[in-house]
Amino acid sequence: MTEPPATEALSPTGQPPAVGWRARLTRFFDSGHDFGDDERALSYKHRFINTVFFVTGILVTGFGLWRLAIGQTFIGSIDIAFGITVFVLMLSLRRVEKTRVDSYATLILTLCLVLFTTVYILIVDAVRSGPFLLITACAFFLKGRRIGIRWSIVCMVTMVLVELLPAPYAKGIYGTLTSILDIVALILLLSLYEHQKQQDSEALARNEEKFRTIFNSSNDAIFLIEDGRFSQWNAAALATFRCPDDCFEDRRLHDLLATDNPPELREALHAAENRALDTRSAALELLLRRYDGSEFFANLRLTPVTISGKRMIQAIIRDIDARKRTEVELAGYREELEQRVRERTQRLEESELRFSRLLELTEEGIFIHENGIIIDVTNAFCRLTGYVKHELIGRDFLVLLVPPEARPTVQEYIAAAGTHKYELTVVRADGQRIDVESFGRAVAVGGRPLRAGVWRDVTARKETERNLERARQTAEQATRAKSAFIANMSHEIRTPLNAIIGITHQLQRDSSDQGQRERLARVDGAAHHLLMILSDILDISKIEAGKLTLEHRPFSFRQLIDRVSDLVRDNAAHKGLDFRVLTDERLPHVVVGDAMRLSQVLLNLASNSVKFTESGNVTLWISVITGGPGTATLRFRISDTGIGMTAEQCSRLFRDFEQAESSTTRRYGGTGLGLSISRRLVELMGGQIQVRSEPGAGSDFWFELTLPISTAALAEIERSAEKTTAAQVRSRHSGARILLVEDTPINQEVALDLLDEAGLDASIAENGRIAVERVRDETFDLVLMDLQMPIMDGLSATREIRALPGCAHLPIIAMTANAYAEDRAQCLQAGMNDYLAKPIEAPVLFAALDRWLPETVPVAGELPTTPEETLPLPETEAAADAPVSDASVDAIARLSAEHGFAGITEVTLAQYKPERYIRLLKQLFAEHGEDGSLILALLDRETEDAAQEASRIAHTLKGVAATFGLTELARLAGQLNHGMIAGDERVQLAAEAEAVQAMLNHLATTAARVING
Repeated sequence: MTEPPATEALSPTGQPPAVGWRARLTRFFDSGHDFGDDERALSYKHRFINTVFFVTGILVTGFGLWRLAIGQTFIGSIDIAFGITVFVLMLSLRRVEKTRVDSYATLILTLCLVLFTTVYILIVDAVRSGPFLLITACAFFLKGRRIGIRWSIVCMVTMVLVELLPAPYAKGIYGTLTSILDIVALILLLSLYEHQKQQDSEALARNEEKFRTIFNSSNDAIFLIEDGRFSQWNAAALATFRCPDDCFEDRRLHDLLATDNPPELREALHAAENRALDTRSAALELLLRRYDGSEFFANLRLTPVTISGKRMIQAIIRDIDARKRTEVELAGYREELEQRVRERTQRLEESELRFSRLLELTEEGIFIHENGIIIDVTNAFCRLTGYVKHELIGRDFLVLLVPPEARPTVQEYIAAAGTHKYELTVVRADGQRIDVESFGRAVAVGGRPLRAGVWRDVTARKETERNLERARQTAEQATRAKSAFIANMSHEIRTPLNAIIGITHQLQRDSSDQGQRERLARVDGAAHHLLMILSDILDISKIEAGKLTLEHRPFSFRQLIDRVSDLVRDNAAHKGLDFRVLTDERLPHVVVGDAMRLSQVLLNLASNSVKFTESGNVTLWISVITGGPGTATLRFRISDTGIGMTAEQCSRLFRDFEQAESSTTRRYGGTGLGLSISRRLVELMGGQIQVRSEPGAGSDFWFELTLPISTAALAEIERSAEKTTAAQVRSRHSGARILLVEDTPINQEVALDLLDEAGLDASIAENGRIAVERVRDETFDLVLMDLQMPIMDGLSATREIRALPGCAHLPIIAMTANAYAEDRAQCLQAGMNDYLAKPIEAPVLFAALDRWLPETVPVAGELPTTPEETLPLPETEAAADAPVSDASVDAIARLSAEHGFAGITEVTLAQYKPERYIRLLKQLFAEHGEDGSLILALLDRETEDAAQEASRIAHTLKGVAATFGLTELARLAGQLNHGMIAGDERVQLAAEAEAVQAMLNHLATTAARVING
């Protein structure tokens, strides 16, 4: 890599370094070789050989010359030859690789052993052990302890062998042993020395490793300066100056300076180096230059250190370029900031002046006080209180302005250092009391802790609020009056309506004239329509009063959809419309919510679509939008191909008593409450109804609800939703005593007819007082209690009955035309067990009776029902049979001869109550005449729930057919049920279902022909 011109501070000077006599001497003993830090052991061996054998060669050569002089020519010649050989070997060490010193050491030790042994033998009458001690010491140093011991053993063996020679060469036992002991002692001393040296070497290596770790791990550049030049540096130095490993060799600190440093700074650096040599630290900030020519600011610290007795300087260089440049920038920013502060201070002073003038114009009164003593006030505060300024300053505002009853509140506010707003009544100078909105803040003026108070006159606002509160109370009173009026009207309307529905029910049951039955059906429809309107008005009233609460109970989604579909499909079919229900297969089986209210919304929307659609279809879509842990978000959508609406009509569609236009009301009818109620119910359930429509293109209504998913068993939920019949009540509670507490004769007649239909023993009490007396004197199994009666109402009567001995657990069921939730709560609080709303529907009444009556033994002659052969009959069909007629007996006889009816003669009911059998047979075909088609439709769904429902229908049909002696129908239904349980192919199941439907059609046609013929 070529050095750029900008790096002259670090480039070589071209002058060879000065070399002294010490360096020459060191190089001589190093055999002229250069050794690195990791070659110290090798260097020591060269120095040892050159030092010891240089001296030994001189001494041996001197002895040789002396021996020649005294006539010992042979031995002297050997000594001189040894000296010459040693010097030759020392000179040859300079010409070979420095690593071959071990071979030369072995050669020199061998020559010494030969020479010294020869001399030892030839010098008679004297023991010369010194040379052998020298060999031992040299071997230990050059070869290590193990090889040194071997050489020592060789020396001792040599001495023993010499002792075996004849005289005069033998030295004597004493002298030889003494020499051997000297060698052993030397071995021990050298071993101890070698061990100590090894420990010192290891300690030195550890310390050196620690030093190097610390030295090289520092983020600062560190240099060791010896004789003014760098002798060592760490890795951070190379990184800081961005240069190669050898760039600092033979360099000085001055070589690192940038050219922009002033001369006085260079002189300061020179002085600092001198001080460091005198054991004083020094620190400077300089501008240095890197290897690539870039300059940076650095902090230089010089510290004197002593290493191996030599005084050196440690230089630590820290890069502070970023800090220095930041300081320069900060200095500029500081100057700029100070200028801005001066400008803003001036503007602030001007602003304070303007603010003080504005304060005089504000309507909020401001005052400053210390523990209640007023220090200063604004003019607005004077206008607010009616005092002039000098009348306020120095006075306690709590005593002067705050009424005694309000002072504790203000004192607590000040003591707590409050800052929130509160309202306060204060007394003006003229004695007038005004309402103020007040708050305070802690302020410091001249170092004094004060508080500032702000008062705003809110007297007019408070008067407005009082007027609004009075208006609100008046409105609530009016709402309560309206709710009470609607409740009373509901009671007054429901009472005769109950009679109308009940009597119509009886007349329909007893009438045999088809025309009369059709007219009665229209009366019943009109009554139920009036009941629906009344229920809508009550719903609106309850929603407005906030009294409508939603139930949260598990219910079957399938039953809800089927119920809505059954109620809408007939109306749609009557108009020639195709009503379809499309459901998502991911719909949960059981959810938690208000099934009645959800059904009400869907019925309102679907019926509304059917009403305003002349042709085409109405579709109910139910899909799963999202599903979470334990919940499901469902979308309900009703679309039609009806008349549609404009955007303006859609915007007011959900208002009370609103339809698209007045002509629509006249043409299609309706109160305009259904959609308003639906909107409010959906909002109560957490959703919102949306509509999209165009004139002539139909309408789309949809809403989304998030419902919890229930873990309740589907079968159990569906069973609980099934209607209870009079036959079921009679089979379990026949003969139970019922006390009917009712003041209206027509309602008595309706209720008694239903109770008699269920096989119960009913008595009447015209009011609550009579009911209490009857219960005290007689024993009843259950009490049906009206609420509004003369002399004593139902609630009071219930409380007195509960106080009677033994009547704490007597079941009492309320019957009332009041339909509010609070009425139900009052009934339960008075001690009633259940609650029935008028008009009383027969299945609802029978379910309540079945729930609360104790089990009784069935009456003789009644047909028991089993789970497999339960016949779901309407309550009206369980009344007592009329006297047996010849026509009924003849019809039974003629039916038994027809295909499929052969087994009816074995049925007890057909034998002893043929007229009732005929009536029930008609009901069978009315209820189950389409079971085969229904099973086919369920099989088309191809879902597990649909398969279970189809199996249940087949099972029920099998039991019903067997009960009536329709053995062929029972066989076909049983075969179909068994195939579904066994998992037969759908094609086969469909064929069997078609066979069941064909048999049903045949039996129904045959029965109609025979009975009516």
